[in-house]
Amino acid sequence: METGGFIHHKEKSTMKKLAPISGLLFALIFIQACSSPDSNQKKITDTAWTTTCYQAIDGQDTATLQLKTFEKKAEGDLHFKYKGKDDQHGTIAGKFSGDTLLVNFYLRNGQSKETFTNPLALLKQDSVLKLGIGEMETMMGRTYFRPDVPINYDRGRFIFEPVPCKTE
Repeated sequence: METGGFIHHKEKSTMKKLAPISGLLFALIFIQACSSPDSNQKKITDTAWTTTCYQAIDGQDTATLQLKTFEKKAEGDLHFKYKGKDDQHGTIAGKFSGDTLLVNFYLRNGQSKETFTNPLALLKQDSVLKLGIGEMETMMGRTYFRPDVPINYDRGRFIFEPVPCKTE
């Protein structure tokens, strides 16, 4: 009988030791389940981005821009087609500062595999985006607009107007 009581006491002692551990394990599983994104949450995040398509024409040269925006962030695809020259195409990423969109243009010329990075500035006026012209400088391998020289949006060749987005 004493042996049975001893075993019973040992089982009780072990269960007392395991209770906090199993409680902690349950809490960790619960926290993980609550913090995991579900498919509905992802859909809400995806739909927060707004896509607008633009086209700019200057003589026989054209440019198209598919711009996705969320709050002040912006990203998209930009393509310049120049008559008699290689196309420039690539992606942009940056943000709005007031009515000015400042982005980096990660571009390739023609069929080249080499990617270049150039800053671009676009001024939003009503529904159009005006590509600005500014003086640039390169420092430590990065090209920037010179901060002491204002960007001129009246001299820019390309004024992007909204157009319907193409579905592929």
